[in-house]
Amino acid sequence: MRQALPRLFLITLMIAGLSVASLSDPFGSRSWGLDEEPVKRAEPATVDPLADLPEPVRMLFPMLANMGGKVNFDLRQGNVSALLRSVGDLTQAEQFTQIPELSNASDQLLKEATELAWQQRDPEALRRSLQLWSNPVRAGRSQDEIQETSERLEEVERERKEMLTKPRARVIFHNKTDRELEVYVNRKPIGTLGAGKRHEVGELLAGRQYLGANDETLQWGPRKVYVGPGEVFNWRLFD
Repeated sequence: MRQALPRLFLITLMIAGLSVASLSDPFGSRSWGLDEEPVKRAEPATVDPLADLPEPVRMLFPMLANMGGKVNFDLRQGNVSALLRSVGDLTQAEQFTQIPELSNASDQLLKEATELAWQQRDPEALRRSLQLWSNPVRAGRSQDEIQETSERLEEVERERKEMLTKPRARVIFHNKTDRELEVYVNRKPIGTLGAGKRHEVGELLAGRQYLGANDETLQWGPRKVYVGPGEVFNWRLFD
């Protein structure tokens, strides 16, 4: 009996500890966070350094006007979808004009966009990158890029398939400012978050999350964080 009492006491303590843990975190999730202060919101530049194009080409493809400034802005924001749209515009112009400067600018931008899509583990962006690399206008000079992008896409799809079997992640925005903010998760707008309010985004596939917030003059992020299966990330926005 004297040997059983310490064991029973230990088991009781363990049960009590589990009960306390459950009360403190009913979801069994690990919660952590980060305080973020803003910077002045970036605006697109008005220059076009991508290529020196003749006036007839600029008239035929007006979307090329000031594209360099837009591309620089999208690179700073990590906006892969916008970058790939610019690559598509350049590819269309290249197919029509056969201007070498457009080929060089298009290939370089596609490399940067593909790398960004890989860093973000974005299967849709990688799939679009692969389509652009495989376009007849550049496929003959891009076999290495086609192979590498195909392998990256397969790996990201395996990762996502594995994450689908695991608990989802959650992100909670805390607006600690006195202004309304537009908030984003993985480049998608979530809505307007009022001053002093909080908003939870649940059912996120665990892994890298790309968060952003802004008003008319300031921006918070973009912030890249890894939120594991079942984890909760609190993003606290201050001014």
